[in-house]
Amino acid sequence: MEASGYGVRQAKTVKDAFRFLEEERPGLVLCDIMLPDNHGFKVCEKVKTTPGLENVRVIMVTAKSSLADRRLAKRVGADGYLVKPFNPKDLLGMVKDFYPPSTP
Repeated sequence: MEASGYGVRQAKTVKDAFRFLEEERPGLVLCDIMLPDNHGFKVCEKVKTTPGLENVRVIMVTAKSSLADRRLAKRVGADGYLVKPFNPKDLLGMVKDFYPPSTP
């Protein structure tokens, strides 16, 4: 992603992710559904309902491929849904759709 003009940050915990979101206000978040300290659906819903973060785009990246999971992602506000394993070009294409890279 960085080679394509995107800055990438990784959070080890949901608490760290929200600290970063509050401080940096990125335009896009990639969020797994199965997290060690929370559930990605809850994280997405919190991003979309937190004042100042509601316009942050969220792409769920997950191994869960059921229609029920896709519907739940949409219901909590996910802007995209990408099932693992995926081609990195597919991820980059989705990211570009939502958040074009900045130009120097």
